[in-house]
Amino acid sequence: MTGSRRRLVGLIYVLFFLFTTATIVREFADIFTTNFMLETPLLVFSIGIVIASAYAVRNGLEVFTRVNEIILPLILVMIALLVIFI
Repeated sequence: MTGSRRRLVGLIYVLFFLFTTATIVREFADIFTTNFMLETPLLVFSIGIVIASAYAVRNGLEVFTRVNEIILPLILVMIALLVIFI
């Protein structure tokens, strides 16, 4: 392959993964917006998903999962309190 063909194939790959990522982020943000937090703008969830994903890619999934091990008990306590008092 020549240099221009390689660049074209590379551009096609980049565009494919960019559009796929945008679609996945949009779908997850739509699920959160329509099912859980109706008044929250879609952009808030989209930015949150992108930041969490970038953090996981940058620091590795091990760091991300260890943080979630710490946060999970707090979330479970909050959910239990909501169920009890509401």
